[in-house]
Amino acid sequence: QIAFLEKFYETTLEVLAGAKNDRLWFSTTIKLCKICFESKDYVKMQKILKKLHKSCEGSEGQEDAKKGTQLQEICALEIQLCTEQKNHKKLKELYSRSMQIKSAIPHPRIM
Repeated sequence: QIAFLEKFYETTLEVLAGAKNDRLWFSTTIKLCKICFESKDYVKMQKILKKLHKSCEGSEGQEDAKKGTQLQEICALEIQLCTEQKNHKKLKELYSRSMQIKSAIPHPRIM
């Protein structure tokens, strides 16, 4: 069942690539990332997280302050990954980085 959902989201992302709908692409990619976490496919999850980070970058390569909510969702997934892998060093770094996000409205499930 997880393999079917993963294939479904990947196919949806291929279609969305040409649609220029960033919000829908982002939410679909987040769902795919959560499926990878549930199936313990951490390598694929890290690749997806890199894509998500890249989508939140501004023109100069820095994190876009306007995308605080999206950055917070990415940080939440990274914190789950680091907790599962027991990577305490990166977990401390993620915590301090997530506390610097100012313009975010936290989703009730994240906080």
